Amino acid sequence: MHKLIKESDNITDFIQKVAIAVKTYKISCIRPEASKFAQTILEMTKLLKENVEKLPELKIVMTNSTAVKIRTIEEQADILLQESLTRLIADNEDFKTVIINYMERYIRKIRRNIR
Repeated sequence: MHKLIKESDNITDFIQKVAIAVKTYKISCIRPEASKFAQTILEMTKLLKENVEKLPELKIVMTNSTAVKIRTIEEQADILLQESLTRLIADNEDFKTVIINYMERYIRKIRRNIR
């Protein structure tokens, strides 16, 4: 239970950091991939909510099937992330040289935080 609370807090912190970055960098246009990521986050949140609601009933059987669903969604999100970055870089020639190293470091950081 402690780990679940800690991980939920980490997710909330990460979403807050993204919101701050959007404001700080004055991002005014949202790429289509962002909507897909939002859908992914919503799907995972619903699954986690269902699992947390079942905890008092100790329906542990649900936990494994939910974990599989979450892993599948996470793998789809990884693919979406890679495709999004590829498209972002391809669409912005100047962007390539300035940001590519930063993006690689950022992806590694995200993956460390997720796992």
